[in-house]
Amino acid sequence: MNAEAEANPQVDITWHSAAFKHRDSYALQILGQILSTRTGRLYKGLVLGSGVATSAYASQNSQNGRALSAPAAKREMAINPRR
Repeated sequence: MNAEAEANPQVDITWHSAAFKHRDSYALQILGQILSTRTGRLYKGLVLGSGVATSAYASQNSQNGRALSAPAAKREMAINPRR
C-alpha cells in the first residue's frame, strides 16, 4: 500500500503499563506531567536541544482496564501544496 498525505510528521510510542488504581499508575501519571513541561528532559532534549521536534509530551492513560504510557514528539512544518 502506498499513501501520501499533506501532514506534519509525528512519532507516538506506546506500551502497556500499570492498570487503573494500580500503585504504580500514580507515579507514571506524575512522571508524564514532569516530562511534558517546558523544563522536562523530553521537551528540553527534543525541542530546545536538538530541535528535531516542535512539541513533545508524555502521558499515562489508565482507562477501561487497559493502560498505555506514551511519549510523543511532533514536528510542525509549513506545508507547500504546490510542489
